[in-house]
Amino acid sequence: AVHALKAFMKSQRRNDAELMKFWKEIEGSDERRLVEANSDIMAGVAWSALKIGQYDEAERILKSSENGIETVNSVMAQSNSLFTFESTIRLAGSLETLGFMPNSKTLHLVMKAFNQMGKAEEALQLFEINDEIADIRVVEEAIEAHIGLKQYNEAIELCLDRIKEEEKKEENQITNLLIQRLLKAFILLGDFERFPEVT
Repeated sequence: AVHALKAFMKSQRRNDAELMKFWKEIEGSDERRLVEANSDIMAGVAWSALKIGQYDEAERILKSSENGIETVNSVMAQSNSLFTFESTIRLAGSLETLGFMPNSKTLHLVMKAFNQMGKAEEALQLFEINDEIADIRVVEEAIEAHIGLKQYNEAIELCLDRIKEEEKKEENQITNLLIQRLLKAFILLGDFERFPEVT
């Protein structure tokens, strides 16, 4: 069942309604537990349910996944990659119902969706509430949100603080994207005096 579902999902003739029928057959079989333990497959099935508007079914599938939040993250990543950011936001709103605790990856994906939809304020609110689980990707999205709101000084301050923090670590996580966003904030602010120091 696991191999058959994987093959079906990768097929160019993939049909979401057909996939859901296949899933229904597996649900009633002995192989159900094997499938539920595979977060990639569960994410694929839940994504198909979302695409054809079966939101309740998608939630039920996610709830039965053994790898809960990681399965949700996989669905959100697929949603963002196809620019269906509303689905990512909708899923985020279901986390409490599902009983899943978001992690830094979830936070990054939801903030990215908000930023892409031009809802920078919502992205920053999420960051402020969950800053204790924020990794470098989350900080990148928070900086992007500040830039989106034309809060260039705040973007620069947040970025420089994080760089200082990372430099104290043996293996720092300073990314090219973080530096790019810092430079973008300097350029938009018109602050070219500090610009060479950073580069």
